[in-house]
Amino acid sequence: MQDVVSYIDIIARAINFGKKPESADMTNQSPETMHYLVICDQLLLKDGVLFRRRKDDLPVPETLQLITPKVIREAVVRQSHNPVTA
Repeated sequence: MQDVVSYIDIIARAINFGKKPESADMTNQSPETMHYLVICDQLLLKDGVLFRRRKDDLPVPETLQLITPKVIREAVVRQSHNPVTA
């Protein structure tokens, strides 16, 4: 879980400071972290939870997509589709 915290910290700093890290600082990051840094302008940190802003052609102008670390992604999807916990 330590890796999860560190990559979210990197992304959170980029969002909070409104500036992506320099290319040299990104080279040692995981592909997932690099992807999120590239789309940093689409990300939102709300109450410590990471979301991606989605703009669709739907009547709703913007929706938020929850971003979860890979290690808990399956459990989050399972719980969100479980009638008891959804």
